Amino acid sequence: MEIAQSGSGDKDFLVEVSAYNNGHRRVVGSRRLPVDRVRPYALERIDEAYHELEPGARELLAFVLPRRWLNADVAHWKRSTDDDSPLGSFAPLVVMDLERRRSGGLQHKLRQKWRYLDEQPAPRLHRIDCWSVGQDHVKLTIGLRRGADMVGFGTPPRADSVRRLFRASLNAAVPVMLWPRNGCRGEHRCGESQDCRGAAFLDRLADHLAGLPARELPYHVHELRESAYASDAPEPHWAYDLALLWEDPECLPDPVGYLHSPVG
Repeated sequence: MEIAQSGSGDKDFLVEVSAYNNGHRRVVGSRRLPVDRVRPYALERIDEAYHELEPGARELLAFVLPRRWLNADVAHWKRSTDDDSPLGSFAPLVVMDLERRRSGGLQHKLRQKWRYLDEQPAPRLHRIDCWSVGQDHVKLTIGLRRGADMVGFGTPPRADSVRRLFRASLNAAVPVMLWPRNGCRGEHRCGESQDCRGAAFLDRLADHLAGLPARELPYHVHELRESAYASDAPEPHWAYDLALLWEDPECLPDPVGYLHSPVG
């Protein structure tokens, strides 16, 4: 599902839902909508798109969103009007950055990164703890291009300092980014010895991801979300608000004429 500004201000968006099956794409629905109609329309078209899949097909729900929407709670959307279970418990769900998807240079770098990842037993995780959000974002972009396959944030991209590092990671063509949608906002400088929710989140994340191939992460995160949503523990599961940005240009190729879209 792709959401883009329609070109008529911040109130209307162009929403397009497509089904990919064996590399072939079919547009299920495309419509210009006010923001309050985006969710119901998208959910209806997503359900319709399942008619395109073979019974044994592996599911992946991919939301291509404007950068300022990447922290949206799409994984928590109720699946339908008569099913209150979270969409993220129904199928593997990832978000992608609309700006990056429309950049020829970054898509090329992503394809290069995936060729490298396919030859590695496990991806390398670069941690960005909340006490490190003051680092130089340009240097981070350059460093991540050379030395990271995944980036884990201990804090959501809300504060300006975190958003700059978030943007740096996107510009570094990092294929996988993970973060908690809520929690520490990164507006203070935690010390490593302090009891920080963001640091605890990254510790748990690193333990869970150890040894997992990058291509399988949407499915492992889906299992995590199922466990989190079904947990009866008094405290929320550590992965309850886990967000996953995962992008493989070969998995969801750009449609013909994509870069010349009137909303591009």
